[in-house]
Amino acid sequence: MARTQPALAELSAQVERVLEERDVPAKASFGVQLAIDELVSNIVKYGTGGRSGSEVMVRLLFEDHAIAVEIENEGDRFNPFERPDPVLNQPAEERPIGGLGIHLARKMMDECEYSYRDGSNVLVLRKKFALDGSQ
Repeated sequence: MARTQPALAELSAQVERVLEERDVPAKASFGVQLAIDELVSNIVKYGTGGRSGSEVMVRLLFEDHAIAVEIENEGDRFNPFERPDPVLNQPAEERPIGGLGIHLARKMMDECEYSYRDGSNVLVLRKKFALDGSQ
């Protein structure tokens, strides 16, 4: 994971730059960046099926007043959106570890889809936004 930290930081910087260039409002931009960071971090930690050198592809597709994010990685079939929501009404030290990042990603985005194609996990996330900055 230590070698991947610079790659994750560079990905975050690139995503932020593209969202700024496209004038995506700050609230929507924050949600998109958080979802990407959480999901890609999980893929790097757990989703490569032990394959070293596995790549994670992130695509940003701009639609009318919306952004679609596609995250693809080779690995064992794993749908993070099937995970149950974490228990949030208990003190942090009493809660089971895990699941909070995926929960946050789901809450930040308007749509979250999963498919498995040709040996790859494909996540598609969509976030709608208003050009007046209200989202």
